[in-house]
Amino acid sequence: MRVLYEPVYSTFIPDNRDEDRAFKQALTFYDPKSQWNPKYRMGYWDGCVRFWKDNKFCTGLISYAEEKLGKKFVVEDLPKAFPHKLTPDILNNLSFTGKYSYQYDVALSALEAKRGILWLATNSGKTAVAAGMIQALDIPTLFLVESVDLMRQTYDVFKAETNLDIGMLGGGQDDIRFVTVAVTKSALIRSKEKGHPFKSFIRDVQMVISDECHGVSNHTYTTVLQKCINANYRYGLSGTPLDRGEIDSMRLIAY
Repeated sequence: MRVLYEPVYSTFIPDNRDEDRAFKQALTFYDPKSQWNPKYRMGYWDGCVRFWKDNKFCTGLISYAEEKLGKKFVVEDLPKAFPHKLTPDILNNLSFTGKYSYQYDVALSALEAKRGILWLATNSGKTAVAAGMIQALDIPTLFLVESVDLMRQTYDVFKAETNLDIGMLGGGQDDIRFVTVAVTKSALIRSKEKGHPFKSFIRDVQMVISDECHGVSNHTYTTVLQKCINANYRYGLSGTPLDRGEIDSMRLIAY
């Protein structure tokens, strides 16, 4: 099977009908909550959530599908990785050395993988790890948070620890910069606003990081992530990422 890679939705090209059927089945999940849905009760929905449509599927599920089907896909059109300059002392004040050396290992693994979930416990330095990755890559970045307080806290860390141009979107702030920390709901609103600079920023951004990414299962988060069509570097940060049930976990991995 061949896969034509794109950051959000890739195209799968099966070798035969059996392969096509098996691939689609692997990315189809029954929703146990469907029994309470009016469409299911009226027979308009079979209760399944599909992470594919026609021959398109969520790119984040490539590895899952390969494991499920027990075969390696031929992935074409993979983008070249940006060279990064990550070192243990890349931040202005904090350091990934000594008891914090694990933060360097996490950041390095993430940069090499180009996408994934960074499973870090509370107070383990998620924001510092993200700051190191952002400084190391030096590419336009969107950092998503769920509250104004988190936006301001993150902004303060990025401003102190990196040498990049940092902006904020949300809570009365409307400053789109090279690296923008945005409240997810504000990001969705501005992405639809004609003429607003964020509308083009979200389309052109090359890295997107979702803080507390277990919230990605909600519609606002997924809609914003789908608009990051050129972000080949895609990460989620969370202390409890995959404990929300099978379908929500798949959504988290998918985008």
